[in-house]
Amino acid sequence: MKWFKYFGILILGLLQTGLAIGKSDSLAVYGQSFFATGNSDFLPFWIASNRNGIFDYSEAYGGTALLGGHYDLSLGGKFSVEAGLELLGTLPSGSARVQQGYVNLNMGAITLMGGKQHFTLGMANERLSSGSLIYSNNAAPVPRIGLGIFDYTGVPFVEDWLEVKGGVMHAFLDDDRGERGTDAPQIHEKFAYMRLSKFRFKPYFGLVHSALMNGTNPNGQPMTSNYWAVALRRPDPNGSNADRNNVAGAHSGIVDFGFDFDFDSGATLNFFFQKPLKDKPTLDIFGRNQDFFTGVTYLTNKKTLVSGVNIEVMKTTYQSGAGTPDPVVDGKYVHIPSQIAPDPEKYMYDNFGIVAPGITTSEVIAFLEDEVNYGHEFGGRANYLNNQDYYMGWTYHGRAMGPALFTTVDQVKMFIPDFDDSWDFYFANNRIFSTHFAVEGWLSPKLYYRAKFTNSQNYGSYAGLNQGRFSWESMNPDSDYEYFFEDGLSQNYTLIEFNYDLNPKLNIGAGMAYDFGEMYHNFGAILSLKYSVGLR
Repeated sequence: MKWFKYFGILILGLLQTGLAIGKSDSLAVYGQSFFATGNSDFLPFWIASNRNGIFDYSEAYGGTALLGGHYDLSLGGKFSVEAGLELLGTLPSGSARVQQGYVNLNMGAITLMGGKQHFTLGMANERLSSGSLIYSNNAAPVPRIGLGIFDYTGVPFVEDWLEVKGGVMHAFLDDDRGERGTDAPQIHEKFAYMRLSKFRFKPYFGLVHSALMNGTNPNGQPMTSNYWAVALRRPDPNGSNADRNNVAGAHSGIVDFGFDFDFDSGATLNFFFQKPLKDKPTLDIFGRNQDFFTGVTYLTNKKTLVSGVNIEVMKTTYQSGAGTPDPVVDGKYVHIPSQIAPDPEKYMYDNFGIVAPGITTSEVIAFLEDEVNYGHEFGGRANYLNNQDYYMGWTYHGRAMGPALFTTVDQVKMFIPDFDDSWDFYFANNRIFSTHFAVEGWLSPKLYYRAKFTNSQNYGSYAGLNQGRFSWESMNPDSDYEYFFEDGLSQNYTLIEFNYDLNPKLNIGAGMAYDFGEMYHNFGAILSLKYSVGLR
């Protein structure tokens, strides 16, 4: 699609817009501790997930302590600086790390950012949402640098009508990527959104692009890609075989559109509809790309019994279809442009002994779809957030940077220790259909609650189902291979949580979670204590 070609130009245009009001000097410091436990050998799903990676989900219990501070400094005019530092200590591992550490320079609406800090994109609401197809609050903050407009800002001369936000970032994955993983990869990131703002009904449209690049593969070989080839999704003639024959880097993204509606009461309603992007077939967002993530969120800033409601549906089961990414004939991959297009007649005779005068490349492909792909189109099995060159894909410290519902190999092995992951990349379960409901509110001016219920139908991955992305074990009538997710497994995740303000500085919290279904059962609880103080 042409929008990749012009994405960089659009970003540069965004960086020329907007005005912002300077911030007052302020300092806020806080300390927060959590303790959580489950009756299995790991924590319940909504206790461990979407909390910025503060818990080790593989432990039967976990304790964490956060100590942090945030400082805003006005430099006069439109310039200000904000900085934050947050330290995390965990039990039972006894480990400690910098959870957040960043400095941002604000120049009007434009921000130059650097360091580790909370960042989400395409997520309806961090308290209520099940996640995001691209950047949620499930994993710990990733080190990154970036430049952009991170909040909707009016465009000069038409600011009453049009608002934009967007930016370019670069992230560095400095975690342990495992024996099969590429060490120290980086992520090129960019996003651009526009929203009509004149009336209460505010439709918007956005694009997000994320690309893994560079690093050192498990064989010790550096994987270097040309930055501009990655950013523009172009082949890299000096890169690896995959970079030369396809495009440089490993790509993921979303198309995100919807609307916001403002009520007289101050409440807001958001509707969103997202499409995942992975490879060329998924770019056909109104045709071959049948997957989506959609939902509606209602929020009010008043302390009412129901101050927020979130409903979401996610479908990632299709992934451009069940067909193999490329043809495989006699155990060999077939590269269509180079091996078929020069002489389709010769290809048919050499490989199948068929004389077919005048046969075209498209007719050969149709023949191969019937002959070796069981009637499915090639280019399927998109395998969201996975990549053959980057085993751990879009994860940080073992957690999905996107949907928390995507299950990694390590997570599956928590409840199926002998799970065979020989055929999978790190996300062993990314073909999911889920419905999610969450509500929050105030039982009194000091007592807050939130509740979540999620049902997921889990189908694993095409690679696991077929013993490889290019295999068809699922179609073998004599196979004795038993795949854990073969018929789809229903699983439910629940959470009820309360927080009480003892005074303006001190808050205590408690909650319970229960996971049940065909995958496993697990009951657990969470306790929290937070002390914070703000200084002007």
